[in-house]
Amino acid sequence: MAKENKHKISDWGLVGDILDKALIPSPPPPYEIDTGFTTEDITYIPTDKKRYPQYLDVFNRRITPSYTKEETTDEEGREISTYTTKVSGGELSFRFLKDIITKEVGETDSKLPTLSRRGGKVWFSMIYFAKKQGGLEGNFTASELMRLWEISPKKSGHLWGDIRETFFNIVALSPSFTNKKSGKDRIDWGYSFTSSYMIRGEGKEARYHYTLTPEALGITEKWVRGELTEEDIAREGGYLQYPLKNLSLKGITESEQNFRDYLIKFKGGYSVKAYTILKDWIKLRNDLLRRRKYCYELLRKYLENAKELGLISRYDFQITSIRDWRNKWKVTIYKPTPTPKDKEKRGNNFTLRADEDELLEEIFEWQGRPVQNINMDRDKLKKQIANTIRKYGVVAINRIYEQTALGSKPSTYEFWQEVKKLKSTQTH
Repeated sequence: MAKENKHKISDWGLVGDILDKALIPSPPPPYEIDTGFTTEDITYIPTDKKRYPQYLDVFNRRITPSYTKEETTDEEGREISTYTTKVSGGELSFRFLKDIITKEVGETDSKLPTLSRRGGKVWFSMIYFAKKQGGLEGNFTASELMRLWEISPKKSGHLWGDIRETFFNIVALSPSFTNKKSGKDRIDWGYSFTSSYMIRGEGKEARYHYTLTPEALGITEKWVRGELTEEDIAREGGYLQYPLKNLSLKGITESEQNFRDYLIKFKGGYSVKAYTILKDWIKLRNDLLRRRKYCYELLRKYLENAKELGLISRYDFQITSIRDWRNKWKVTIYKPTPTPKDKEKRGNNFTLRADEDELLEEIFEWQGRPVQNINMDRDKLKKQIANTIRKYGVVAINRIYEQTALGSKPSTYEFWQEVKKLKSTQTH
């Protein structure tokens, strides 16, 4: 007899008791994807620009024995396993409901939960299926997921089990982050990915039902619910586009997936050290970072593959010194330029390149906050920032922005003072 699992998850993502059948209405008929299934109607997933780095922090890290592990129970007596690690700017924790993982996946004390690359793919696929099905409630079978990933559903082996295990790790998880600062500089976030889940059937064709949480989606929730048009998305400054082609598993390694994921939030148009890309984007191991020729060939390959896929329009690989390659090898990556319709911003009569527009939105959002006490009309302020970027270039203004806005004491006054200095150097 087919096994049916029903769980409900509380606001913190901690799963409650298994609910009685009468407490949850029966789900709608299973959502089937026929042989004509395509993804042409949805080519990308717009992700919350502020939420996306949190996805990266969660899914681009493997949980290893080096993490600090703590076993606790909540107020209802449920066992929780928490894995904590240091990350850039703070501390990241993964809280798992041990009951789900132990019962459904068969975890032993020696087995660590699995997220990483597979977790990211399953999560973005869950967003895709929920959108296609018209709301925050979605469902899929492993074979439907594999077709989305451009893998034959006839494929055998461990992938079926990986999908099941990864799904349970996601529904059992509540990630959280703190920068451990105080006062207005303190940042804390935490959310669960799903509020409920249920599995109908067993084996390869088991159907996974779930409900996504608005907290995990951010403004992407509006897209999932069908409340935004393509034009709205093009004008909305808070989105990044995650291409569905990134879900393909065809011949792509985890390091190349890391590279492609980082490309999504990269503005483009300015130089980055090749070593920075290899170490921070690709997350290459230290022993491989010592192999200069290997690094060169790997980065060239990833850039060419991204260009072929249309993720970038072109790139310039500059080598000014063989000996000091970590500092002297630089890459300038150019992103595809949107059509004039996509580039035109509401309330403005000018258009910008994609990299200019990304920087404009970041600076405008920062300077437009009430705490900055800028009395200038918002449209006028936005136009002034845009003209400044066009006049002095993305590289120079981005450098000033990072120095003045991303420091411990962000100051709009200092930003414009630095722009004045830049102006004086260019007029002499």
